[in-house]
Amino acid sequence: MSVEVASETPKPFTGGTTLLGGAAVVGIAGLAGLGTIWGSDQFYYSYLIGYAFTLTIVMGSLIFLMIVHAMGATWPTAIRRLPEAVVSTMPLLAVGVVPIWMGTNNYPWMHLKDFAKFQETLHVLNHKAMYMSENGFRTRAVICVVTWTLFAEYFRRSSLKLDSQSDPALKHQLKVVASVGLPVVGLSFTLAAFDWVMSLSADWASTMFGVYFFAGGFLSSFGLMAINLTLCKRAGFLQSVNDSHVWSIGRLMFAFTVFWAYISFFQFMLIWIANKPAETVWYLLRIQPDYRWVPYTLMLGHFALPFFFLLWYRLKRNLKALTAIAAWNLAMHFIDIHWMIGPMRHWQDHIGTIPKAADAFMWTDFAAVAAVAGLAIAVAVFRQRGKFLAPIKDPLYENALRYDSR
Repeated sequence: MSVEVASETPKPFTGGTTLLGGAAVVGIAGLAGLGTIWGSDQFYYSYLIGYAFTLTIVMGSLIFLMIVHAMGATWPTAIRRLPEAVVSTMPLLAVGVVPIWMGTNNYPWMHLKDFAKFQETLHVLNHKAMYMSENGFRTRAVICVVTWTLFAEYFRRSSLKLDSQSDPALKHQLKVVASVGLPVVGLSFTLAAFDWVMSLSADWASTMFGVYFFAGGFLSSFGLMAINLTLCKRAGFLQSVNDSHVWSIGRLMFAFTVFWAYISFFQFMLIWIANKPAETVWYLLRIQPDYRWVPYTLMLGHFALPFFFLLWYRLKRNLKALTAIAAWNLAMHFIDIHWMIGPMRHWQDHIGTIPKAADAFMWTDFAAVAAVAGLAIAVAVFRQRGKFLAPIKDPLYENALRYDSR
């Protein structure tokens, strides 16, 4: 079925002044708040929460872009500049890894002497010592962020080149690089999840953790896409993007809501079935009084409610409704990331004892999200100014605008 394409004269993006200024102010205010606790354990854990929240969404957008190019998918071409704007923040996040790079002292594998009385845990840590070393941790961190930045900049800049002329050879090159690069980006992101988050637990490990860490960010990247599309349409851009494009974003949100729930539940179920103390301690720590409400909130808010609403056909074609669900999903993603990291504050206090989680949410956690996400938004808006919000000379662009799916 053919679709009538809305008339739109492509023009470079020149707006966003209010958003850029507001995001920059929020980011600087967040940094100022974090500065009051600089150098403390609290600073590191709060910063890691804010950084992981932002990074997972940016990486979700990068992986989506690479999948689109690898598949030669048509319909996402109409909205491709939205995730490209998101991944343009990767150079900032590459610099932002420095506090993590410097924060190795907050990991239990750096304090083997504290486990001298607990031979089983000490044995596990010694077994990991060749991999989990300070030099190895820092080297992998640098390799990961450099790899991600190179891919992000390549796909963004190559896409912008297509604005000057349609180049089938460049399109083919994008497909080849995406196909080769996806395993590299996926593996490096998994290693980062293991290093920066999973290794906060002394002897706990899960082979599913990398996928779990990725799933929430990938889902949230589609939510951010819907929010950005709403903002662009309100500003008079991307008027040719139709309800079928919106529905496709909604279908992806629905699919990966289920995927997140599947990974989250089966990681828990497999550990529960095995019933090994070294594995169950991760969940035991997260059902202490200060955190007991979180798993129920995630079950209801991260899965059940979005699942129920996204079942509705008409809702998935309604951009305003989809944007509201997307904003809710971002809040749930923050809680999910916090649940992974926050309980490990003051891990030294429960070595060899029944775990007792630290205070659940602290004001510095919100300051960290404001700092990292705020500055990332400012960078994304700044780098997009003067650029087209649609790849107008991409060979697939005209067909993408005619996309119709019911």
